[in-house]
Parts: sequence; structure tokens; C-alpha cells
Amino acid sequence: MKKIIAATMALVMAASMTACGSVESSSSKSAGAKVTSQSMTEAVTTAVTKMAATEEITMVHLAGGWSALSGDTSLSANKNAKYAFEKATETLTGMEYEPLAVIGTQVVAGTNYCILCRGRATVPDAVPTIELLYIYEDLQGNSEITNSSTIIDSEVLDGGWSANNGDIEIAKNDDVKKAFEKASETITGAALEPVAYLGSQVVAGSNYLLLCKSTAAVPGAEAGYALVTVYAGVDGTDEISDISDIMFGEYGSAEDTTEEEVSTEGRNDQIANPWAGYETVEEAAKAAGIEFTAPEKLSSGEIYLVQAMK
Repeated sequence: MKKIIAATMALVMAASMTACGSVESSSSKSAGAKVTSQSMTEAVTTAVTKMAATEEITMVHLAGGWSALSGDTSLSANKNAKYAFEKATETLTGMEYEPLAVIGTQVVAGTNYCILCRGRATVPDAVPTIELLYIYEDLQGNSEITNSSTIIDSEVLDGGWSANNGDIEIAKNDDVKKAFEKASETITGAALEPVAYLGSQVVAGSNYLLLCKSTAAVPGAEAGYALVTVYAGVDGTDEISDISDIMFGEYGSAEDTTEEEVSTEGRNDQIANPWAGYETVEEAAKAAGIEFTAPEKLSSGEIYLVQAMK
């Protein structure tokens, strides 16, 4: 049976991208650190086409690229990551880290690990942070912290985010669980699986920040990770107001994130899934608001997914 790499429908999507520009945005009060909303170019790469039924779709990683962890994210279930983390932090002073989830690996001359952590300065009454910690383990078993990316920092301001200082399991946080389950009922285009409850923000209601495993609703799609903001309004309204993909290997702090104004309710009203599906290329072109042509077939396979954004 012939194997092919799952291809993206670039002709259709690129035309839509030209009309739309980037959707990268974040709330001025949103959490995040070099963890940005999906851009048009990145969205193109996630649109997968289905080839002939006799062919097998195979997803591959480029050599040296990051891979999102697909299984159990706990440190205890990932012995190599556990060893690297403990080795890298055993002599650390001034800061201590509690590992929450192993979410990414990269094979180089050794291995890089991306581990979600709760950090705390080793001083009395220190306010916790939520960070992505990058750890490198060489071929001899030596490990070190090479970088970090702050998701929620320790500076608590009025209207700002506060790191979750308790249990990260969504099942142990009833208000968060109810808000997420209700808000995710209307999400299309991707499946979201909560991994950890990271923090909250008091607005006209509450924002909750979750780390979720995100899988596009297309055949052969691989899971990634995203920061998902759930808005719980005082009127009982629950909705997902932001989904920001985690881009492994990008570092910084919350101050580095591009900011935009939030709405009068104090929340970001970005549409969670801006792509809409269409039966034909012509319908997609009309919805995108521009004229373009693209083949109805790629090689011998039929187009499985046609999407556009207004």
C-alpha cells in the first residue's frame, strides 16, 4: 500500500489567508508568554486533505523538530523527563519548581523537554508563577535548565491573572469544570481535552485559564497543546474566549505578548474557531470574499476538507 505524507490544501487556504491576514491576538489582561493564537500560516499547515481510499496517511516529524506528548503527561509516567528534571533542578537556588505536566520533547544531540511547572521564589510568602521550563539532557545524562516561558507571573495586579495555588485537576475545581464543559459544547473544528487548571482572573465574572490538549477535527490530525481561556459571566454565560497554541521553543514573559484592548465586559471576544467548511472551492472563494481558482482534486485523491474564513 502506497504511503503519503498528509498534505495541506495550500491553494485554497492561502487565498483565504490573503484576504484575512493574521488572527494572532491576545487580551491586554490575558495570560501568556510567547504563546500566541494561531496565525493564518499555521492554520494552513493544520488543514489536512484526504487522498484516495487505497492510500495510507502518515504524519511525520521533521528531524530536530518538537513533538507534543500524546500520552500521560505526568512526570511519574515519563521517567526520562523525570530524571532530567530532577538532575537539572537539584542544585537550583533562589527558585523552586513543581512539575505539573510534560508536554513536549525534541531529539537533538540529546533531548530537550518542555515541562509545565509551578514556580516559587524561595522567600517567605512568595507568590507562585506558571511557567514552561525547558530542560536539556545531553548524551552523557547531564541536564540543565536552558530557558523558560512565563504564562502567569508572580506580580498580582488588580484585574490581572493569579496562578492556581491548589490542585490543577479540573475535576477538583468544580466551578472551572462546569464552565469549561458548558463553554466547550459549541466548539467546532477541534477537540479540547483539559490537562491542567492554571489560574484565574476576576473581570465582570471570571476568566479561567486551562492547559488543554487540542486536536483538529480532521482525519490523521495530531494533538498539540493550547492555553484556553474560559469566561464565566455573572449572568451564567460560559464561553471560550481565547485559544492560544503553545509554540515550543519560543521564550519570553507576559510583557512580550502582543496586546489588544478587551471588550467592556473585560474579556476577549475572539472567535474560537474562525474556519468554516464548504462543499466546493467555489463556495469557499465566495465566502472568503475574493476570486481565485484551485483544483478540485490533488493528484489522484479527492479533496476531503475545504475551508475558508471571512
